[in-house]
Amino acid sequence: MDEAHGAHLGLFEGWPQSAVQLGADLVVQSSHKTLPSLTQTALLHLGKNSLAAPEEVERQLDIFETSSPSYPLLASLDGCTGILSEQGQELFSRWKTTLDRFSMIVRPLKNLRVLCHGADNKSLHTDIFDFDPSKLVVSTAGTDFTGTSLAKVLRCKFCFETEMACGPITLAMTSAADDPDAVLRFAKALLELDIQADKCPVLFPPALPKPSKSVFTIGTALLKPTLDLPLSKAAGSISGEYIWAYPPGVPLIAPGEVVGPEFAATASALMQSGTTLHHSHCKKPDSIHVLT
Repeated sequence: MDEAHGAHLGLFEGWPQSAVQLGADLVVQSSHKTLPSLTQTALLHLGKNSLAAPEEVERQLDIFETSSPSYPLLASLDGCTGILSEQGQELFSRWKTTLDRFSMIVRPLKNLRVLCHGADNKSLHTDIFDFDPSKLVVSTAGTDFTGTSLAKVLRCKFCFETEMACGPITLAMTSAADDPDAVLRFAKALLELDIQADKCPVLFPPALPKPSKSVFTIGTALLKPTLDLPLSKAAGSISGEYIWAYPPGVPLIAPGEVVGPEFAATASALMQSGTTLHHSHCKKPDSIHVLT
C-alpha cells in the first residue's frame, strides 16, 4: 500500500492508525514528507501476518534496489528514528496541541472551510474512514476563490507555500518540525481571506470523472498511431495518452479510454480554475493525443 503521506501515523497516542496497524501486507511510507528525514528517504514495512513472504520481499529488493545506496540518506533515516525515540512524544504532543489551537482559531470561518477543523468536524463526513489532522485541506467551494488563486494569495501576501491546489481545494502540510506560531499565523491568514471571499455559486465537477469506457488495453493503445485534437473536438475519440492534475496524480483519462463528456467537463473546469493538466504525450494544454 502507498502510504507516502502517513509515515507519522500510529506512532504516538492521539493520531490515526497507520495502514500497518490496520493489517496491510506491505506498506511504503515516505519518511521525508512528515518526519525529520531527508528527501527521498522512505520505509517499506512488512505487516504482521503478511501474505507477502519475507524471503520473497528480500529477493525482490535484491533485484530492484540499487547496489550503490546513499549513505547520507541511510544516516538521515537513523537520525530520524533516533529523534522519534528520544523526543517523539514531546514533538508529537506539541504538534497535536498546535493543530487543536488552529482548529479553534478557524472556527469563525464563514466562507472558506477547513476539512474536519473549526466548525467542520469528522461526524459531518460519514464516508470518511479516518482523518489525518495534520493535513489542512482548505475548501474554497461557494466563493470567488479557486484553490489555485487562494494558494497564490497565501504565497504572495502571507509567504506560505502550499502543498497543492486543485479545483476548489488548497492543501497545506504540517509536520512535527513546524514552528507552532507559523501554523497559527496560517489560521489567521485564512480568517483574513475569509472576510474578503465573496459568495459565488460556482459548482466544480468531481476532481475525478467516472472512468470512461475502455476500448483497448493501455498497452495496445500506446502502440497505435495517434494525432493531437483540441479537447473541444475530441468527444467520442479514443485517448492515446494519460492526462492528470498533479497533485494528486490520478489519471483523469488513460490510453484506450473513450473521451467522454464527463472527462471534457472536468478537464475544462480544472483548467478554468487555474489547475495545470499534465499530458504524457501532447504538448498543448487544451488538446489531447487520440488514436487515428
